[in-house]
Amino acid sequence: MTDDEVPETVEPGDAEPAGTVEDDEPGTPALADRADQVPPRVPPAADPATPDEPSPSPADQAVGKVKSQPFTNGKGGTAPSAVGAVDDDDRADRVPEQQQSRTAGRETLASASVKRGIVSTGDHSSSVYYETHNVSYAGRQVTVQVSYFGAEYVERESGVYLEVDRFVDMRATLLERHLLVLSGEPGSGRRGTALTLLTRVFCDPRSIGTLEVDDDSIFAVIYDTVSFERGQGFIVERGSRPLLANTLEALRDRAEKRGAYLVVIDGPGAASGEAVYENRRPDSAMVLDRHLRWRLDEHRAIREDPCTLADAERYRNRVEEHWAVRRRLNIAPSVLYIAQLAQHLVQHIHRKEPLDQLISEWDDHPRKLAKEILEIGVERSENPQLVPHQQAFRIAYAVFHGHPLSAVFQAGELLSQKIMPLFEVRDSKPARLIIDGNIEKLIHPTMVGQQPPAAGRMNPRRARLADVGLIHTLLEVAWHDYDTLRGPLQAWLTVLAGSPLVEVQVRAAQITGVLASFDFNEVYRNLIGVWARWQATYRNSAAIAMDMAYSDKGLEKRVLNRIRDWSNSPDPLLQDSAARAYGMGIGEDDVPRAIQELARLGRRPELAASKSVTVAMGTLFLSGAAEEVMDALGAWITAESPHLAHHAVRLLVELARLYGSGGPEGWPALPKLAAESAARQDALVNLWRRALTGSMTSRRAWESMRRWLTAADSDPDLSAFVESMALRVFDGTLAERARFNLTIWSRRQPGADLIPKLLSHLDRARSTPIPS
Repeated sequence: MTDDEVPETVEPGDAEPAGTVEDDEPGTPALADRADQVPPRVPPAADPATPDEPSPSPADQAVGKVKSQPFTNGKGGTAPSAVGAVDDDDRADRVPEQQQSRTAGRETLASASVKRGIVSTGDHSSSVYYETHNVSYAGRQVTVQVSYFGAEYVERESGVYLEVDRFVDMRATLLERHLLVLSGEPGSGRRGTALTLLTRVFCDPRSIGTLEVDDDSIFAVIYDTVSFERGQGFIVERGSRPLLANTLEALRDRAEKRGAYLVVIDGPGAASGEAVYENRRPDSAMVLDRHLRWRLDEHRAIREDPCTLADAERYRNRVEEHWAVRRRLNIAPSVLYIAQLAQHLVQHIHRKEPLDQLISEWDDHPRKLAKEILEIGVERSENPQLVPHQQAFRIAYAVFHGHPLSAVFQAGELLSQKIMPLFEVRDSKPARLIIDGNIEKLIHPTMVGQQPPAAGRMNPRRARLADVGLIHTLLEVAWHDYDTLRGPLQAWLTVLAGSPLVEVQVRAAQITGVLASFDFNEVYRNLIGVWARWQATYRNSAAIAMDMAYSDKGLEKRVLNRIRDWSNSPDPLLQDSAARAYGMGIGEDDVPRAIQELARLGRRPELAASKSVTVAMGTLFLSGAAEEVMDALGAWITAESPHLAHHAVRLLVELARLYGSGGPEGWPALPKLAAESAARQDALVNLWRRALTGSMTSRRAWESMRRWLTAADSDPDLSAFVESMALRVFDGTLAERARFNLTIWSRRQPGADLIPKLLSHLDRARSTPIPS
């Protein structure tokens, strides 16, 4: 049994009030025999049972029948677990992994919801991956990918670019400093500005690309991994990684010495500074004019019977003055949208239809393509028995965009072979050969985006859509235009939302949140509301689904009211779900209120054994509220409620494992936060003393302490802080236990500096006689 699998019990002295559910009591009278303890239900199958022979709903059957699937946790179809009951998929130490998947998924699905008229092809295809670095950093494996756009792409994009405000100043700063931070709203053309800036500071078009890090809590790993070369230029998406001044300065210094250039793309409201510029979106009409001129020049250059310059000018003027085009410009969600609209109009310059029809085709194209993808007539198919699997695979391919193809195949197989038959009347199971699983037979060619070359077994081939907007459009068409698909989709998502695979669970829950934007009442009634009272994994999925729905501006108030209802409910399962939700988007928007609610929930004895409060606070910490969470820990450890102190200790154990989120990269996350505050230092000492002696936390706490002592050897400032803190922590009753562990560690790590130093301190203290 590993450290993470040790059943957690309450520390001595933190006696549980009567009726509290402990981790090793999965079923208690207080929560048994409740009417809501049933698996999620969705509309019945096409052939319902007679009243005399009631049968489980399709969702019940789906969850119960697929326990052997890679995506299930083996608990499908069972009654809800009590709050705090042992659940392998409710581990607090998976917070960073879940946070990374949740952030990436929200960005992907938010991009998918932007309305586009056509599918991106060619001009806006993905960059070509060139090399991958798998490195060990701060005790964990991190992947850094270096990619290049290609000279043709760079020249085309920089040629059509329309300069934004202060572009000249940006170029001068980048030329002088070799690093620039570009902030702005998504859709404002930040990437185009960054790419063009790199060309204007004389970077080689063949050496312009992106740097990507798969771990959101580490930014400085780029410095240790990538050795820049003269003439290179890279775009670095900040994402949710900490943007620390010392990290940027180190990267800037490295780039300047090597003759390379870096542009960091950040969100709105980035910190001000001489190398920070806001990328304000240019005028939509000017963007359209720029792209039309460029496209028309290309069109005239490649046609055998080219248009005259006068023909092109007349067409451009007609497009720019047309009322339907101007209306689209007023609601254009992004610069890319305008670029694609220009591409569509120029492609059809010789059609005789009026512009109104071309614009209508532009608007309708995504839905038409989605229907074409889903409509696979049996009479038109060369292999009729393959049709259901093709439909299922195409839905899975869109939903799991960006995921390994193995996940797509497994999800598609689950939908076609386990879920759909429950909603259909089939004379027999369709025969299907193994080779029918060929991806070229299953996928619609228009869906597939450019695939990078295989990067080895550490980076498997992934599903890549030609346009990420197909996720939203395909789901919308499946939900609204095919009423028979609603049931299978809900049953499918129910199974996937209980997956022990974090990436699968998070994406399934977020897709459920997208469906909630189509019909909140139905999705809440059949899925989210039931998950919130089910197994811990499903309670987590319910919170993630609500987080995704909350990102829809039209649903903010409804979601917020539901979460408040959960929080005030007498049902401990709903309270648990509410605590998880407060660690996500709702909590990020109002951190003080979220911490206040989590403190209120944390005092409740029913949640004493649950990890939900710990998970929520840890997620808020990773989301940028590190100082607020640290201050809350200090208040909780001295609170009158033993349960609140208990949550604080558990949170310390989890945060002690994190690196780089709250201080210099490579430091543990907590020391920097505490180094400049005596109150935080006192709180940290109290937390460590409780964690190192608690029966449920001591093993993991001592291991985290060892990592801190080892990490301190590489930094004098960190060493001084940790040494002072450790001596206070080890004082008194902990001295003998500390001496025992330090002795073992010094033997296993003969090259350590701080460990033997602390051991020497403790030995001297033991040998010093106590003054009379």
